[in-house]
Amino acid sequence: MPRIRNEIPHLERRRGKYYIVWWAGGKRRRLSTGTDDEKNARQALVDFENALEKQPLKMSLSTAFERYVASRSGKVSDLKRLQEAIVPLSQAMGYLRVDQVDQRAWDIYAANRFKKSGRSETENVPVSPGTLRREFNVLRATMRRVWKDGFLLRPPEIEPPRDSAPRDRFLSKEEARRLLDACETQHVRTFMAIALFTGARKGQSLP
Repeated sequence: MPRIRNEIPHLERRRGKYYIVWWAGGKRRRLSTGTDDEKNARQALVDFENALEKQPLKMSLSTAFERYVASRSGKVSDLKRLQEAIVPLSQAMGYLRVDQVDQRAWDIYAANRFKKSGRSETENVPVSPGTLRREFNVLRATMRRVWKDGFLLRPPEIEPPRDSAPRDRFLSKEEARRLLDACETQHVRTFMAIALFTGARKGQSLP
């Protein structure tokens, strides 16, 4: 019966010392712990496994996204919105290692981020600046999580996309009148009238 190969890092005793043995690239590797004490050897094995786990080569961006979502579960009010923002990011960039995420990778993603126009099944249009900004924030937060967990020496420095232009729209007199008429209570009507006539926001003190 052929011997079963144990590819998981484990301890083996050799010439009175404990060695950490594992397989990498199809080859059997061995590293001395420098001790004959089993307790100290087991501690060295844990340190080795932690270091091995934190090698960037083993962490893909898609895995980083999964870890980030898991870390935010129960901490954000709309986890589904976060998951939706990750879908296009993971589809386009998930194959990258976390140490390969840089400005160029983001620029390529942003330049090719399209959606269906709604007028035609074959016509694509760029996503809105707001959507791109939201996806950028998710990517940045994910990379900071990777960095804080020790998988990177530093998070990548990537320039955020431009903000969407503000959209100003002013009510006509008729629209303002209808808005006031729709107020069901006097205090709401008074509040709305002050807001319309002064432009003050809620909580803002008037001169």
